[in-house]
Amino acid sequence: KKVKLLRYKCIGCRFCVSAAPELWQISRADGKVEPTDSPCEPDQDICTVTITDAYMSHVKESIEVCPETQLETSGNYYTYFYSINNHNL
Repeated sequence: KKVKLLRYKCIGCRFCVSAAPELWQISRADGKVEPTDSPCEPDQDICTVTITDAYMSHVKESIEVCPETQLETSGNYYTYFYSINNHNL
């Protein structure tokens, strides 16, 4: 599955990293979340990462612990973003 991470809305709380350190890390450059396997450029507002089905439960857990993030389905993409109340997994 593809996950779009909208970094420009990240508040840097690190809860998603605590929930799934195998998927997410905090960028040293800008203090925002990024995928562990393909770090984002500091000015990159949106990252797209491929997540296997085995790790989708970790994505869900990341969302549940974060005070800001939600997950939305959009076609073949899951969009990891903020301020939308939709957990259609």
